[in-house]
Amino acid sequence: MIVGAGITGCWNGMITQPEGPKGYETYPIFFELRMEGHIVVGTATFAYDNHRSVCAFGGGFVEGRFLQLDYIDTDPLIVRYGTNFCALSSDSKTLKGRFLGYATELNGLAWGEVELGRVNGTESFLQSAKAVETATSPRADKSIPQKFHHVSLPVNDLRASVSFYTNDLGLREIPRPDLGFRINGAWFQLPNGQQLHLLENPKGTFRSKDAPLDHNDCHFALRVPDVGEIYKRLKLRGNDLKMNPDILFSSYPHFYILDPDNHIIEINGENVSDKTINAGGKEPGS
Repeated sequence: MIVGAGITGCWNGMITQPEGPKGYETYPIFFELRMEGHIVVGTATFAYDNHRSVCAFGGGFVEGRFLQLDYIDTDPLIVRYGTNFCALSSDSKTLKGRFLGYATELNGLAWGEVELGRVNGTESFLQSAKAVETATSPRADKSIPQKFHHVSLPVNDLRASVSFYTNDLGLREIPRPDLGFRINGAWFQLPNGQQLHLLENPKGTFRSKDAPLDHNDCHFALRVPDVGEIYKRLKLRGNDLKMNPDILFSSYPHFYILDPDNHIIEINGENVSDKTINAGGKEPGS
């Protein structure tokens, strides 16, 4: 019986979608999967009209060889909710099954069949993913930016900053490629493929050390499924972290935090599951 070890790796194939947005009856899809204990996690990469989308999902095996993967961090322009249910072949070389999801463009359910084969080697997968990224229809305008690729921040102490973004915020560090960089740095990748790059550059542009936590100043925002959960976790760190004292609800649940170099980060989301959390604060600087 297959216990899941055969699922780790890169997969590519096609989706056949009889029920979904018109013009997208078939399209390529690429999975990158890995085992974390008994849980299977990974990403799905696909494209619509020059729009490359990366969605994270997680799940596990049922009855040994049937794999259920639920989307946990989706591209709202493409799909909001969904699940894949596939059978892993006895030789661990193919995944074949069906998917069901809520399609944003359709404003309704989309479903279809998915069939993927294992890709031999990371390089082959990267080449396949590049093909998805550059896929385009005749009506797509290649000059229009499709998404943010990365945000770069100068830092004074790379080790301290890496610790903050991994241990406190929970970002996943990825290998920094050898591109001839002249300074040290670190890269992080979000489940949707967007990245944060840190550059150890004390001569870079920083906010002053005594600058207040002001949401009207330069900042970037991170989206989380549950604002309350990360808020409580960060609060447990105590005085080591500088953050506003309340979750703010002026427009949606969010709060702000400073990294070790006083860069402002907004944490926002759609939900706060713990209703006992203090949520009456005013916007910092307002």
